[in-house]
Amino acid sequence: MERKKEYTEYDLLDAPSDLEANVKAEKIRAIEPDSDSGSHNSSEDASMLAKRVQKALSNHRGDQVTEQLVRKIYQKGGLDAYHQTMEYIEAQRIPTNAEISLLKTYILHGSKREDQMMMEHRQQLLCLHEKIKEMDQEMAKLRLDNKKMKNAMKTGRMQRTQEPIFEQDRAEGCKVCQATDHPASRCKIYPNAEAKRAFLKSKGACFICCGTGHKEDECPARDVTPKCEECDAKHFRSLCLHRYGAAVLEKKKKEEEKKAEEKRMKLGATMLAGLKVLAQPKLTTNQKRKLRKKAAEAVKKAGGK
Repeated sequence: MERKKEYTEYDLLDAPSDLEANVKAEKIRAIEPDSDSGSHNSSEDASMLAKRVQKALSNHRGDQVTEQLVRKIYQKGGLDAYHQTMEYIEAQRIPTNAEISLLKTYILHGSKREDQMMMEHRQQLLCLHEKIKEMDQEMAKLRLDNKKMKNAMKTGRMQRTQEPIFEQDRAEGCKVCQATDHPASRCKIYPNAEAKRAFLKSKGACFICCGTGHKEDECPARDVTPKCEECDAKHFRSLCLHRYGAAVLEKKKKEEEKKAEEKRMKLGATMLAGLKVLAQPKLTTNQKRKLRKKAAEAVKKAGGK
């Protein structure tokens, strides 16, 4: 009996080295043989064909196993060779094209999601850096203010404004002339308490709230208005004669002018003394020694007398 020609690796795989690399396998449904296709190879030939396919797959791991290749295996080796080849592919856990495509989709989706998260985190980090920078600036300012306050408490020199201003006055504006750019305590139209009282009295206004239409006894703010610490009476803050009266303000003005003049005189005396020192000729060591000796003798004579 004449032996059939054996199938070579080239006949089975059609030069698999020329096919795409790194793609493993693609499952296909089993192709049933046609009834009129004739008899196929014997089981011995099918077994040898399967072994050759296994060897080819082992030598060329990563080559693409296409549907056309599996059809050729079936056509040349029959259904037994096809089943043995597919069993080997499944036993080796070679991924199919569908699995590889799905894996690529997952990787691509994960990469896009990672890029998006990195972008969001980068924006959040930038915002956090800006907040930290602002907080550092605020902390530096607070530390500086705290240091200044401690030094002022040690030396007893607290920073004060030229004239006390009540926060409520600042928010309400001037209730006497109705201007909003200054408090009542700094009104230049009615600069003292007497002028303010005279104006309010002329239009029949209340001395407690500076409103019209009622007397002080009927003022709705009377119960919530505390007594003045200076005169022990209930009135609007800037109407106190003991604090904002003409005589009191004039006295304060003179005291401030006197202090300013004393400060200028002191500064002038200091500068004059400095100029005198600079104008004196430089003494030598012997001259200094003679002056000290002369001064010591004068002290000794004064003590002897």
